[in-house]
Amino acid sequence: MEREQIIQKNKQITNAILVSQMQDHKGFKIFMDDINEVEKVYQFRDIRDVKSLDDLNYAKGYVQALEEMKNYFESQKHFALLPMTDPDTGDEEVLNKKEE
Repeated sequence: MEREQIIQKNKQITNAILVSQMQDHKGFKIFMDDINEVEKVYQFRDIRDVKSLDDLNYAKGYVQALEEMKNYFESQKHFALLPMTDPDTGDEEVLNKKEE
């Protein structure tokens, strides 16, 4: 790999580690619980409340956005476990020592 690619990948891994650490905070669990409740409200709406196809599409888009956000957080946990490469020596080191 070229030096610039290694530096860019290391930066992405560092960012993933920070996002992963954020997910360990108690406040993040509260946030995700709230997101799950909001998702349920939109996902399991009473069909009698849906007045138009636009309302239904809006709810569908909202649920998809929340799912994408949850997938992002999960993928960052996995990405944080990748080894970082020293651009000068090529040595690899896993900075995030915690297991999933």
